[in-house]
Amino acid sequence: MLMFPPCRPSKLVRAFILGVLTALLLITAVQFVRIISEVITGTGNYTQKKAAESHLDRLQHEVDNLNKAVKNLPRFEGQENSDSSRLYHPSPSGQSVDPDEVFKRARHVHNVCLKREKQLAGLTNSTYAYERISIDKKRKHLFCPIYKVSSTFLRRVLYSLETYGELKNPYSIPIEKALKAKTDSLMGLLSLDERQANEFLSEANSFLIVREPLVRLLSGYMDKLFAPNPFYWNKTGTYIVSKYRSKPNHLETVCGHNVTFNEFARYIVDGELDPKAVDYRDPHFTPAYDQCKVCRLNYGMVGKMESFTTDMYTILNNLIINVTKDQLVEWKEDVVKDAIIDSVESPFLWRPKVRMCMSWHSSLRRVWRKLQSRAIIPLEEKFPFSEFQSERVTAQDFITTAHFTHLRADKSRLKRQKKEVLAMAYKTVDRSLLPKLLEVMEPDFTLFKYNIHPDFLFDNDFLVEVDKLPNIFDVRTL
Repeated sequence: MLMFPPCRPSKLVRAFILGVLTALLLITAVQFVRIISEVITGTGNYTQKKAAESHLDRLQHEVDNLNKAVKNLPRFEGQENSDSSRLYHPSPSGQSVDPDEVFKRARHVHNVCLKREKQLAGLTNSTYAYERISIDKKRKHLFCPIYKVSSTFLRRVLYSLETYGELKNPYSIPIEKALKAKTDSLMGLLSLDERQANEFLSEANSFLIVREPLVRLLSGYMDKLFAPNPFYWNKTGTYIVSKYRSKPNHLETVCGHNVTFNEFARYIVDGELDPKAVDYRDPHFTPAYDQCKVCRLNYGMVGKMESFTTDMYTILNNLIINVTKDQLVEWKEDVVKDAIIDSVESPFLWRPKVRMCMSWHSSLRRVWRKLQSRAIIPLEEKFPFSEFQSERVTAQDFITTAHFTHLRADKSRLKRQKKEVLAMAYKTVDRSLLPKLLEVMEPDFTLFKYNIHPDFLFDNDFLVEVDKLPNIFDVRTL
């Protein structure tokens, strides 16, 4: 089992952690000064004064813990001497993206792997990883689907090609049809004929799509553990509650239905660093580089969710799949409606099992908050159904209400909301845990050229504004 070797922290990592410390210090100082000013001016009281003193003590404790974390962080080979050490800011939405970027990213991945191949082997069993990688021997395609990175969209694309012989609107294909369709796997090819497999790999157009690592983690949490999902509550939620919660009640232990984001973050860290926890990892939450074994397979193209339209145009046309940018833009209009339908229909199908763990009204409120976390519904929009109405509302009623709420929302406001919900979620993570979380996700940041210093963690003014918003990630309020 390969683990990150304990070495001295690099300058980049030290600077990063000090940045975290500075941000936290400034935010907490603002809150502290507010309370002190109330005491001095007479608008506060003795209780507030004691709270301020206690708050400062807690801050000092967090500072000490972060300083200890800096000393113990690992240094990764080749980190400072390669492009991987540079901070990279993805192109803003609407800004033109170099169509050749998918090839440049692939070359960057290859260069990083040359220097860190052993460290980036990952913990996932290669056989399992290769069984998930789809191949098309006739068209000579190889695609590695990464969970929570448009993998369903791409499976619909492949289903359309295989079933109809042409590319139709992927959103017109039911999700269950695409996911259940039988596809050839790389493992199947490798087990048949080594010569044939090597020949295919040398000729195939191979690709994967990646996503900002922290964004992907939050998406996985919201989809599998926060929103009603009895399967994952039982599979992963019960394990997390039993391991990380002090004195959980019987319902929490049996159901695993109210895992906090902080508990989830601890689960992610231990899954990568604790040998005893490796067996409890789940591919929906493991690093992308490990899922696709990017240092063992030489991928030719690497697309990004953040520049999806441009990247998919380049990738699909490179695969000799004729598609226009106008088609991709047209299909993009179906993204929101498809997301709402998927988020709503599944909980209604699981209703009997969901109600064994929580009220139906609370369940639907979580679905609403999930849509808010995806910036489909504004944070200011309160849940529209009473307890009485929740018992009688149909899935179609909920879908129609959510879609109408989205259509009348201020789209520029929703764009800002995407960053707000990220800041909101990661503020709930223990300050001493955050450096470890970023340590285990560092390979994805480096390999795929993402900024390891994101605004939603380090923009002080922005974080102060987020403090004023209601936190939608508090599962105890549902």
